[in-house]
Order: sequence, then C-alpha cells, then structure tokens
Amino acid sequence: MIRKVEQTEFFNKLGVETCIGDLEQDFSNCFNCIDKVIFAAGSGSKTGPEKTTSVDQEGAKRAVNYAEKNKLKKFVMLSSIGTYQPEKAGDLEHYIRAKKEADEYLRKSKLSFSIVQPEGLTNEKASGKVKMAKQLSDYGSISRTDVAHIPIECLTDDVLLIKNLLK
Repeated sequence: MIRKVEQTEFFNKLGVETCIGDLEQDFSNCFNCIDKVIFAAGSGSKTGPEKTTSVDQEGAKRAVNYAEKNKLKKFVMLSSIGTYQPEKAGDLEHYIRAKKEADEYLRKSKLSFSIVQPEGLTNEKASGKVKMAKQLSDYGSISRTDVAHIPIECLTDDVLLIKNLLK
C-alpha cells in the first residue's frame, strides 16, 4: 500500500503491485487478495500528536481489523522500543503511547503476529547483526537497513524485539 500516486512508478519498476490507501480513511480494499501484511507506516517526526494518534495508533488498529476480516495468515507490526514504559520516553511519550496502544490491540486480535520494536533508527551502514529478545530494557540505536530485513523474516518467524549488537 502506498499513499501517493506519484510513488506508483517506483514500485512498478521493481515489479511490485501497489494499492493506493490512506491510513486515516477506509483502506480495506488494500487487504483484498493478500495473506500477510507488514505494517511499517508512521506519521513522521514533523507531525503533531493528533496525526500520530490518527496514523500510528488508529490506522494500525484499522489494519488489524481488516487483516482479521480477511483472515490473513500473519501480521507484522513495526513498532518502537519503549512501549513497556512510555512514561520514560520524554518528548516521544505520545508517540510511544500510540505505538503501545496499537501493539496491545494486535496482541488481543486473533491474528498470528510478530511485533518488531527497534531502538533509535540511524542512517548508518548495516551491520548485518541484530539482537533479539522477548523484551529489551536498554536503549541504543540500529540502522534502518538492519531493521528493514527483520519484518520480512517475521513473516514466518515469531520475533518480538530487535537490537543492534554493535555499539
């Protein structure tokens, strides 16, 4: 699913079929003829709390509902570390609470799922190494490229959290 028609050409060149959808509207048509989903959307760092709630929380919950309705085999949620203690997230507390709400909604669903909760994302070169655990308590950073591989692997494996091994 993509948000903008302008993005279609990029994916067409890769041989990837797309569906135009908006997380703040009805995007149930994008769940037709699929059996697994990776939810990796986010409102972005330059938006306010209302957009964060609308996209990161409520958009994710709508996606879970559509996945249940269509009996998808797997739902992978790209979330964030810190959802176990959002009150410790400082300026990111609202964002972390929205992610926590979406994660909990998915956990209560009837779907087979994985929740990936990476640390702070960087643009550094991929290390090819990640640390996985049911729950991590320390914060650090991980490259976006390393994170990008994990949800794909989760389509078949139950993985909850990831963390870069190299500091």
